[in-house]
Amino acid sequence: MSEKVSMLGVPNNTVDENGIRWRRTRCFMCHMNCGVWCGVDTKTGRLVEMRPNEEEGSVLCNRLGNKGEKAIKFHYHPKRINHCMKRVGEKGEDKWEEISWEQAIDEISTKLMALKEKYGAKTLFSSEGTYRSDHLWARTRFFNLFGNPGNVVDPGTICWCWNYSLNMAMVGWPVEAIMPVSPSYTGTIVNWGKRWSEAYAPEGPLWRTMRGRIEVNQDNPAQYINIDTTCIDGSATADIWLQPYPGTDCAISFAWLNVIFEEKLWDDKFVRYWSNAPFLVRKDTGKLVRLDEFNGGKHEDFLAINEISGQPVTW
Repeated sequence: MSEKVSMLGVPNNTVDENGIRWRRTRCFMCHMNCGVWCGVDTKTGRLVEMRPNEEEGSVLCNRLGNKGEKAIKFHYHPKRINHCMKRVGEKGEDKWEEISWEQAIDEISTKLMALKEKYGAKTLFSSEGTYRSDHLWARTRFFNLFGNPGNVVDPGTICWCWNYSLNMAMVGWPVEAIMPVSPSYTGTIVNWGKRWSEAYAPEGPLWRTMRGRIEVNQDNPAQYINIDTTCIDGSATADIWLQPYPGTDCAISFAWLNVIFEEKLWDDKFVRYWSNAPFLVRKDTGKLVRLDEFNGGKHEDFLAINEISGQPVTW
């Protein structure tokens, strides 16, 4: 294998002695969007090599290849559609012709405006894949201008968005983020049912960050607790490997919560002022008490108790 060339200190848009123009960019093969360098041959205009942005601590993971060869092969795949294609036969005949962007935009916009005029703006909705690209601003702006900003379908509604929303509502921060908030500062890391080494590729940033924090050769490594029914990459090196029977995860959760409550291990100020823990809960429904249920106030406000006065207060 040839020696890797360092890009530290190299200015953006540099042309090297081989006629390769190097530009900083980001990888969109996963959510992490690592910083990378892409080299384009100035003679052919083709992407020929990729290198990691060492200033950001990036490496080229298994999805890209040592020099980005896998990503380059994907980019130039002969079956990739790079131009506007219009069907010229019946559905299922697989007959197409290449048309210009101008013609495509004209034909699509004409049909969309006719549908909007006949059925209203809600006749059009967007269905998209996992949030991984940078197209969201364009989709949002388009639907705002079309008159139907809310009609969007995507996996996020049953995947990460609800988790993110609950995190923000409870503690004001996405605790369950793509990359955990502070692995370099925490003293204990719990991996519950996730194969870090397979999330975003074995050499992806998630597993590299976690592995670097829990390895025994690190200064003051974090305690690592792995909860998984099967032995994964991290189980063998875990300080504690809990192997629960399927369906008993909740018992572990409640046991931990009991210890936290009994031994008062929580951060009182954080829980009191930055979470929804002080909110009153209805015994009959198990839901938080809304102010409009109490005195006809705003539905978006919640109810708590002032410990000094013993009186209810709005939160």
